[in-house]
Amino acid sequence: MLDKYNSLAKNFRYARDRECVLDNKFIVPYNPELLLKFGCHINVEYTCQKSSIKYLFKYVHKGNDRVTATLYNAGDPPEATQVVDEIRNCYYCRYISTCEAVWRLFGYEIQEKEPFVIRLPFHLEDEQPVVYGETSNVNDIVKRAISHKFIFLGWMTANMSYPYARSLTYAEFPTKFVWKDDSLKWFSRKKDFAIGRLTHVPTANTEEYYQRLLLNTQKGCMSLRDIRTVGGIIYATYRDACFALGLLQDDKEFIDTIKEASSWASGSYVRRLFVILLTSKNISRPEHVWDRCWHQLSDDILYRQRAVMNMRELTMLDDEIKQLCLMDIYKILHFYGKIFKDYPHMPLTTEVDSSLLTERDFFKARTILAPTLDIVEEVNNHLMAIISGEKNYILDKH
Repeated sequence: MLDKYNSLAKNFRYARDRECVLDNKFIVPYNPELLLKFGCHINVEYTCQKSSIKYLFKYVHKGNDRVTATLYNAGDPPEATQVVDEIRNCYYCRYISTCEAVWRLFGYEIQEKEPFVIRLPFHLEDEQPVVYGETSNVNDIVKRAISHKFIFLGWMTANMSYPYARSLTYAEFPTKFVWKDDSLKWFSRKKDFAIGRLTHVPTANTEEYYQRLLLNTQKGCMSLRDIRTVGGIIYATYRDACFALGLLQDDKEFIDTIKEASSWASGSYVRRLFVILLTSKNISRPEHVWDRCWHQLSDDILYRQRAVMNMRELTMLDDEIKQLCLMDIYKILHFYGKIFKDYPHMPLTTEVDSSLLTERDFFKARTILAPTLDIVEEVNNHLMAIISGEKNYILDKH
């Protein structure tokens, strides 16, 4: 390749500077239009290597220039007798050249960003943030919170005032409108545009997460209720509205996974699998998966109770089997540091017939079913009943 380049260069014109011969090999490729437009030296190279993209990315994001400096006194003893502490003497500093220092002193712009990116906050009903000082009056805080229009609420107000704004989602709104902090309103944009980015919300914040999904889809909303409205139907939660729009999966793959696992695994294994799916937050509707798979999840409950109670002919209602299964799932959840309250739509455990439980299971059931109640009296009464029964048995025997 180099020989080919040299052979081509010999056919071009050259210039002689004293005893040095200069030809096209000594000319850096350049673009006259770019030089004229930007008024600086620009080296133009054409390359098709992937490493060039990596080089440009590292060069742009490499940060400021750095310098390593060492401080010492001129009157220090000779190096032969001096104890050198390099960690203490060396400083890793940021280097600012003369031109950059002058540029910053005059307050000139260091960089430009185009297009402008606007962060769009949002909140649930009556949960907008309120900022106040330590000495602020409570009445003034409440009045300011009621009268103050946030960007999110201002978007709904703008949809009422501008009919053409109703064709835009909340994220698309900054492309046609601009928010003025002094007047706390959205106004039509006269030039340029901006990009809107909704605040990130983790999946653990369930309703806010589903609200964010809807704000990327719903248009022309004039109230929080309009965000939950799909096809003229007002849904109770943002989550239900997301399902109506098809924004969430139907959990069919998880249902099939549990049913397939139940064909070769034990019931306790399937329940652990269900808990792992719950804690991983991959299931969109846990209550729907429970309704479809509770037979597989409680496959061994009746068999286990017959073995514990030593009653081969024991029969149980479906509700009783469900409750015992939920109790077992609760214990597994507790091992992972979770409870049913972390999954609001999951069914909670209710009362179970104490005759179906052993003495050990009875205390566990009461702890699970009433974790915040005072159950000491009930436990004492149960123990007294057991002691009285054993006492009567001993007296009758003797």
